[in-house]
Amino acid sequence: MLNFFITKSFIHIKGNAYIQLHKFYSSFDANKQSFMVSYLINSCGFAPEKALSASKRLSFNSPEKPNSVILFFKNQGLSDSEVIKVVKKYPKVLDLLPERNLLPKIEFLRSYCSSQEDLASVLVTFPNVLGRSLKKQIIPSFEFLVNLFGSSENSITVLKRCPALLMHRRLVAPNVDILLEAGVPKENITGFLKLYPAKILQRSERYKVLVDRVREIGIHPTKFSFLIGVMVMSQLSKLSWERKIELFKSWGCSEEEVLTAFKIHPWCMMASVGKIEAILKFLVNEMGWETLIIMKTPLVLTFSLKGRIIPRCSVLHVLMSEGLIKDAPSLLSVLMMPEIKFLSTYVKHHEKGDQELLKLYNEKVNQASLEVRRG
Repeated sequence: MLNFFITKSFIHIKGNAYIQLHKFYSSFDANKQSFMVSYLINSCGFAPEKALSASKRLSFNSPEKPNSVILFFKNQGLSDSEVIKVVKKYPKVLDLLPERNLLPKIEFLRSYCSSQEDLASVLVTFPNVLGRSLKKQIIPSFEFLVNLFGSSENSITVLKRCPALLMHRRLVAPNVDILLEAGVPKENITGFLKLYPAKILQRSERYKVLVDRVREIGIHPTKFSFLIGVMVMSQLSKLSWERKIELFKSWGCSEEEVLTAFKIHPWCMMASVGKIEAILKFLVNEMGWETLIIMKTPLVLTFSLKGRIIPRCSVLHVLMSEGLIKDAPSLLSVLMMPEIKFLSTYVKHHEKGDQELLKLYNEKVNQASLEVRRG
C-alpha cells in the first residue's frame, strides 16, 4: 500500500516536472523565435510575415552570429544593399560560420570571377550556392561549365543569367550529351545556353523525347533553329500543340504545312490559339491574304496584332486601294521594317502621307498602346 502511494506520488511529481519543463522550453522557443523575427525585421529589412516564415528555419538566439555573417559579407566587398538581398533570398546564410562555411566558397568563386561586380552578381542572384558542398557540388559544377563554355569568363556570364546551372550539373550534363549525340554542334549548344540557359534544366528522359521529335519533324540538328524548336516543344503541352494544329487546319492548312512553318520559324507555335486566330482573321478576312502565304512567313504570327500588324496593314490597304503602290509588297518585309523605315517608305513618301496616312497610322498605334496600359 505504501509502495502504491510512493509510486503514485512519484508519477505525480514527475508529471508536474515534465509539464514545467515543457512550459520552460516552449517559452524559450517562443522568445528565441521572437528575437529572430525582430532581428530580421530591424536589421535585414524583412516584412513581418516574411520574417516569421524565415525564423522557423533559423537557429540563432543572439545577434552575434548573424552580425558576424553580415560583417563578413561587407568585408568581402558587398554593399549594404547587396548583403540585404543575399540574406532575404537565403536567410539560412545567417546560421553559417563565416570562416568555416563561407570563406572557402567565397574564395573559390572569387578565383573564377573577373571582378568584384561579377562576384556580387553571382551571390546576389543565387546565394543558395553558399549552402552547398564546395567539394561535391560547387567545384565539379564550375569545372564542367568552364569546360563547356571554354573559359571562366563565359561561364560567369551565363551563371549571372541563370545561377541555377551551378546547382543542376546532373541535369545539364546529360542533356548536353543528348544534343551532341543528335548531331548538334557544340558552338550552337553554348550559343543557345548563353541566350536561354534555363531551358536545358529538364529531365533527361523527356529532353531526349523532345530532341527526337524535333528531328523527326525535319529541322536539321546543325541549324540553330533546331535548339529553338526543342525549347518551344518543351514549353507546349501535347494538348496545346494539337489544338494549334487543328486551328491551322480549320483555315485550310494541312498538318504538313503547319510543320513546315514550324521548321521555318519554331517560335510561331508559341503564339496562343487566340492570337493566331485573331491574326489569321485580320490578314485573311480583312486584308485578303492567303493562308498559305502567311504560313510561308510564320514569323508574322509572333508580331503584335494591334501594335504592328493592324497599323501597318491599314496604311498598305489605303495605298493599294488608291493605286499609290502597284504591287503588293512582301508581308514579312513590311512587318519587319524598323518603324522609321516603314514611315519613310510607306507614309511620308507619299503626298498625303503627312496628313491622312500618318494620322491613320498613329491612331492605330495609340489605340494599341492605350489598350496595353488598360490591360
